Amino acid sequence: MRQIEYGGLVLWGILAFHLPQLWLIAFLLFPKTGSGTWQDVVFNALLFSGWGLVHSALARDFSHKAMARLVGRDFVKLLYVSIAGLTQCGLIFFWRPLAGDVWHAEGLWWWVLTVAFLAAAGGVWVSSILLDYMETLGVRAIIRRMRGENPPPLTLSLKGPYAHCRHPVYFFTLIFLWIGPSMNLTRLVFAAMGSIYIVMGMLLEDRDTVRTLGEDYEEYKKNVPILIPRLKPWRPGPKR
Repeated sequence: MRQIEYGGLVLWGILAFHLPQLWLIAFLLFPKTGSGTWQDVVFNALLFSGWGLVHSALARDFSHKAMARLVGRDFVKLLYVSIAGLTQCGLIFFWRPLAGDVWHAEGLWWWVLTVAFLAAAGGVWVSSILLDYMETLGVRAIIRRMRGENPPPLTLSLKGPYAHCRHPVYFFTLIFLWIGPSMNLTRLVFAAMGSIYIVMGMLLEDRDTVRTLGEDYEEYKKNVPILIPRLKPWRPGPKR
């Protein structure tokens, strides 16, 4: 594979990761109000459940092995990011607007809640890329392949918010879902389904990470909360 082709894959990884997130920000910041009824609520709930099952299955080890057989080990994460981004776009596109408002801020409160919403979105983004931006995009393995490098061993990282809670991405996502200048039933159902998915995702991710990192993560679990951040960052003591 030529270097220009590697560059194209890196660019695709950037677009596949960021464009769906930008669409989600617009979707939540400016939620549409429609004439949807309870049938549309059921449709939206089933739509989100289907997306959640696909997204969760993609993150499991059996899916990684299947994708590795299909595209090769170095391209698994990029394929995952691509499918996750495209299906998220489909989720937003087919989401049915519902009738009814919960709140709509105006004046100073509109600005306060908008800034809080964007700050939470920024927290999601920073927490996602903090450990390894290129790995998050799904292109780190491709870059290593291009350079002829071997992947490093997996280790526990305590960078930034990860020393305060185990899942800062989920922490900021919950704030991101529920805070904002406007909340109508369209967004309320999305936030409720997203919150359920986050709780389930945290538990599954904790289980999988224990299998991967073993005792280091077990000690991390004992000292760092799963979601609500501790005030003082945790640092492990010297190993005996």
